[in-house]
Amino acid sequence: MRRKLSIILPCLLLAALAAGHTAAWFAGTHYLATGFNAWVANRRAAGWQVDAGMPVRGGWPLAASLTVPGLALSAGPAGAPGRIDWRAERVVLSLAATSPDRLGIDLTGAQSVRIAPGPEVPYTADIFHAEVPLTRAQPTATSGPTGSLQVRNLHVRDATIGLLTGQLTASAAPALSLSAEAIDLPPGVTWAFGPHISSFAIDATLLGALPPPGPLAAMAEAWHGAGGAVDISHLALGWGPLGLSATAHLGLDDRLQPEGTTKLRVIGYAKALEALAAQHVITKDAAMAATAVLTLLSHAPQDGGTPEVEVPLTLRDSTLLMGKTPLVKVPDLVWPRG
Repeated sequence: MRRKLSIILPCLLLAALAAGHTAAWFAGTHYLATGFNAWVANRRAAGWQVDAGMPVRGGWPLAASLTVPGLALSAGPAGAPGRIDWRAERVVLSLAATSPDRLGIDLTGAQSVRIAPGPEVPYTADIFHAEVPLTRAQPTATSGPTGSLQVRNLHVRDATIGLLTGQLTASAAPALSLSAEAIDLPPGVTWAFGPHISSFAIDATLLGALPPPGPLAAMAEAWHGAGGAVDISHLALGWGPLGLSATAHLGLDDRLQPEGTTKLRVIGYAKALEALAAQHVITKDAAMAATAVLTLLSHAPQDGGTPEVEVPLTLRDSTLLMGKTPLVKVPDLVWPRG
């Protein structure tokens, strides 16, 4: 009798665990399907156009998933400037057993985006994965739920990004961190610093309440009136001989034209100016003169690294200034009124 119990009890336990796991999978896929249908209804009620194929449940036993084929979204009046059209061959929504409080979003197959009146831009990626926290906690002034993004081997027309990662914190002042590595620019174009960008990174905070969707000019005016600005606490670029880091504060003036200040720190400026002269972007004499001036302004780090130069720039009244010296007139930004 004891021997039979020693065999039957483990089997019953395994059967109970399997039944519980299956019930959890059914609950998870039901949650995903219900949530997706509610999201589609809300988007359509807000004026969006949403089209999709029949969702398919899956993912058992490690996760609950919902695969949505042929998802297409359109936001904005047809033919209006700023209208956004986005399409994806497949979208997979998932809840992993190890992190049921985060919604996984995977985009697979061919995708495209179009912002009117521009052309449609197709793109693909080996991995296009985002995670969104499932929480009802209200964001505070300094913190909130954080979503993440990871993209590998992103191909946009003739350009490629080897790795793209990002984080978005949905606080009262949303914060974005974005970094990219191994960027190959489209061939057939003569790039001043070469066709390969080794790295790019930016940390930015959005100030001022975002207005509801509408004509871009009206949205810009409302955002400016709410104290809208972008604080860039860190920006870094490595491109050929050029190494650049910066901080900036950018916004719009009363004419809805870009304005702001930035402080650049540049290394490799001599070789960068040589490259610009070689590509006939500037003359050799201008490159030599600029190198001489920047060398006088440069300083070597305490650790004995490559000399760097700090360049304060200001964009005001459609003019870019270095310190108090005007450098170039910037064309006015024309906002579509439609």
